[in-house]
Amino acid sequence: MILPFFIILIEGIIPVIIKLHLSIIPYNFSLLISQFLGLLFITTYVLFFKPNEIKEGFANMDIKILFIFLLIAFFGTFLAKILYLKTINDNNNINIFIILMSLYPIITIIASYFLLKEQLNYYQFVGYFLVIIGICFLLYKTS
Repeated sequence: MILPFFIILIEGIIPVIIKLHLSIIPYNFSLLISQFLGLLFITTYVLFFKPNEIKEGFANMDIKILFIFLLIAFFGTFLAKILYLKTINDNNNINIFIILMSLYPIITIIASYFLLKEQLNYYQFVGYFLVIIGICFLLYKTS
């Protein structure tokens, strides 16, 4: 159960580190280097620790799955990262931007309800509702 908190720590620190370095390095160059190194690290990890998954992946690959990967790569990696870095570069108040970015689970909840037929229980619904109210209070106080 400690792993999600470690991920939150990493995800919370990275925008600040990016903002610190965007005054020195242009954000498109930053995007290029970070994505290239990320691909290098992921490739190394998979080749050394999960080589059987590569075989399974290619064995199950078809044109529909390739199309889905192209959509994920374009929207989830390319477009989202460019807009993310541009907003961090242009925005003087990064904490407001990050608060707004924290609303993406709402889209996940809606999509999982309609596409995966997942249901929220009462406590999950109340928890998400309280988070949304809290974010609204934060945004109201900072505007």
